[in-house]
Amino acid sequence: MDTQTSKSQRTQAAYRTFAFALGLVSCLSTPISAHAGLVINRQFNPSIAPANMVGGGNLPDIFDAASTFWENAFPDPNETWVVNLEYEWAALPGQNGSFILNQQGGSPHRILSGRIRFDNSAVQFFADPTPQDNSEYTQHHELFWDTPDGPLNTGRQYFGATGDAAIGVDLLTIAKHEIGHALGLSADNTASPLVIDVTSPRPFPGVMIDTKGGDHLMNLDGAVMGQDLFGAGTRTLISGVDVLAEAQISLFDRPNLNPYVVPEPAPLALGLIGLMVGMPFLKRGGWRRRGLANTSLGSSKPLP
Repeated sequence: MDTQTSKSQRTQAAYRTFAFALGLVSCLSTPISAHAGLVINRQFNPSIAPANMVGGGNLPDIFDAASTFWENAFPDPNETWVVNLEYEWAALPGQNGSFILNQQGGSPHRILSGRIRFDNSAVQFFADPTPQDNSEYTQHHELFWDTPDGPLNTGRQYFGATGDAAIGVDLLTIAKHEIGHALGLSADNTASPLVIDVTSPRPFPGVMIDTKGGDHLMNLDGAVMGQDLFGAGTRTLISGVDVLAEAQISLFDRPNLNPYVVPEPAPLALGLIGLMVGMPFLKRGGWRRRGLANTSLGSSKPLP
């Protein structure tokens, strides 16, 4: 009887050791993807950049950064959302940029493809060589609505530009704005209403967001999808209300209202299960407690 008990204990110990090792390997080897929900496939059509552009950056890098920020706003891997976008330079008198809707449909109804153009005839753009950070600006300002569910961010902006950022219109801001049209807020999108009525399971249900012709957010100039964008020396980021409006129009259930803070990916859950199964076999010690405390599926980290 003692021999059978000893054998059973050894088997359980081996199993737990294996589970712990499998969990650890899974945690270390699982690729991190914060963009599993929305995927923006982008294609640059070769075209001539404006001769008066300053900053030293380029449109493909800036468009990639703008797309990534929007993808961060819709990260849920259980909700598939693919948008195909072409983009290019073109002469657009009196405009910074424009969006042309090519295809819409599906269930839920969404914009499926389109083309974005940026003016190369008159506007002087600031092309940020490091579009993932805001180091060229010295002042940051945020705006909020008071709602029954707490404050809703309605604006994230940077002012106090230095160097070339003070001279040109921020190309990154314009790229985020035009991509925002492709995500639902477009007059040509049959699902874009004059008044957006936010419904559950999205956050802040019951909030009403006015639009101008289903194309821009009204009275929200601090939002990147507002009616007016500031000129040279200002950078406008994607706000919570921008994300919420797009989520309601395109029926994305679980948006991330701050795309500059990225949730940790869910695939780590498999590794954590292995760790939790194997962990009881290990001796009680400081590493065991600290390791579990520092691992959280719901944690978030700011972008660089």
